[in-house]
Amino acid sequence: YDALAVGAQAGIPQLLWGGPGIGKTSYVRALALAAFNADEGFVDERISTWSAWDARLPFPGEDDFYQFQFAPYAERLISNWDEATQKGSLLFFDEFSCAAPSIQKFALGVIQERDLGGLALPEGLPIIAAGNPTDTATGTFELSAPAANRFLHLQWGVDIERYCQGLSAGGVWEVPEIPVLPEGWREDGLEEWGTRIASFLKRHPTLVYNQPKDEGGRGYAWPSPRSWHHVSTVMAAADSVGRARDLR
Repeated sequence: YDALAVGAQAGIPQLLWGGPGIGKTSYVRALALAAFNADEGFVDERISTWSAWDARLPFPGEDDFYQFQFAPYAERLISNWDEATQKGSLLFFDEFSCAAPSIQKFALGVIQERDLGGLALPEGLPIIAAGNPTDTATGTFELSAPAANRFLHLQWGVDIERYCQGLSAGGVWEVPEIPVLPEGWREDGLEEWGTRIASFLKRHPTLVYNQPKDEGGRGYAWPSPRSWHHVSTVMAAADSVGRARDLR
């Protein structure tokens, strides 16, 4: 739970892997409220049902020419985001592994470049996705290597203690305490962790870029210059909240 919260605040796109009904969506919704004050700004999109038109919607304009407007959920992300506090919105792609490869390809620009059909999303806007492993659900697709390499991957499980407490309270689960990144955490930790990782990679240069050869392996976490940069970022973020050992 803490890793998801810290990674989201650090601005790293994350992908939660876990079987259906395990509580991924409900926790992301709780995180959106607790860490980002994202009520109206919480957008839950099941991109398995998307088409190429779902970011920009055509409508008849003047002289019978079609014009385009951005989808309502896109405008909601922008209007609720507070640049000063870096809060107000969160974009959640549910059932990401059920999206066809063509839709996953469109989502790449949203996840990495923050380009939603021509609408620029805020740089700090947290993006989280959830997927079901292919052996736990039907109608799933292996992630492409470019899609998988953009995410921090988390294997999602059930916190038995927390779940049973909610059951005993009549099916009401309290919003969990969220570790909050302090101001200046990037300045304090990024250089240190960048130096550590650079030292490691100089000793192990074959690990700088190592895309798996098998299709299944390419759909999960694998090392690249982009993912090593993500590593330095989340390690610095983990240090800043004083729970470094568990979070690492």
